[in-house]
Amino acid sequence: MKSIDVLLLLSFLFFSIAAVCYFRPSLRQSPSVSVSDSPTISDSPTDSDFSASHNPECRQEPSPATNLVPINRVVQPSLDFEAHADGLRKTYGNEFSVVVEKPFVVIGDQPQAEVEKWATGTIRWAVKQIKESYFEQDPDHIINIWLFKDSESYYRNAERLFGSKPTTPYGYYSPSDKALVMNISTGGGTLVHEIVHPFMAANFEACPSWFNEGLASLYEQSSEQNGKIVGLTNWRLRGLQLAIHDGLLGSFENMMSTTDREFYDGASTNYAQARYLCYWLQQQGKLREFYRRFSENAANDQSGIDTLKEILGTNDLKAFQAGWEKEVLKLRFP
Repeated sequence: MKSIDVLLLLSFLFFSIAAVCYFRPSLRQSPSVSVSDSPTISDSPTDSDFSASHNPECRQEPSPATNLVPINRVVQPSLDFEAHADGLRKTYGNEFSVVVEKPFVVIGDQPQAEVEKWATGTIRWAVKQIKESYFEQDPDHIINIWLFKDSESYYRNAERLFGSKPTTPYGYYSPSDKALVMNISTGGGTLVHEIVHPFMAANFEACPSWFNEGLASLYEQSSEQNGKIVGLTNWRLRGLQLAIHDGLLGSFENMMSTTDREFYDGASTNYAQARYLCYWLQQQGKLREFYRRFSENAANDQSGIDTLKEILGTNDLKAFQAGWEKEVLKLRFP
């Protein structure tokens, strides 16, 4: 074979391989409901989720993407919800139903009527409730809520659209993708949980992960009482009670002092401990006041420990935790 033919062949192979790599999505890793006048929102975890040593959360944003661009990405316009929705419809055609429910645009692979039901039911209810209780500001950008009808659709479409396979079976919030990505077949609890995060980011930017996830987790199992959202006991309780019973639960000071990475990668009880601290504050009528004081004073109290002591009226968090643990052991779910 002539040398020029060899060079042409090598050039053809090089550009062919480059083209395949360029157009392949990136492979980065990412971390039940009917609504009536008084809805109860919940998830449907599997049996393995009740293990004290198992940590199914992984709800934080996926790790940074490579330089490859996921397919079918729609560029966010500036707060023109209808134009944004029209762009999604043009991009995906009949593949997805699209509904505007400010401050979100809801996209699902179920019939239009079903997606509208989620948008005007659970999503509208949750937004109304958390804004009335905590948040004054909407997110300053449009956020897509992707509702996938089952596990197969959830895993397949999350990887296809965003270039990463989810590490949680329920759903997650990705600030960089400006998206909530849900396996809606598991119920509406994770949906309400994830809705809290963009509102927290818009209103309490310095919020540490323990309170961000604690408050969001509180409303995974929630209802409405006297016109206000209330968190109920949920599936996280069993693992927390086992840790308390076995003397394995860390202190509030340690949990509240964690960095974002330490909270997510640390003890498997972090979510439950944060959630049931928020639950206790709720039951005592102190949660909303704690949020207000903490968000106002975060520059001087980044962990919230001083604010908690102020709300409780004591500096002895060890003694408080001992009493809290006794109360937690009395709780039941379901």
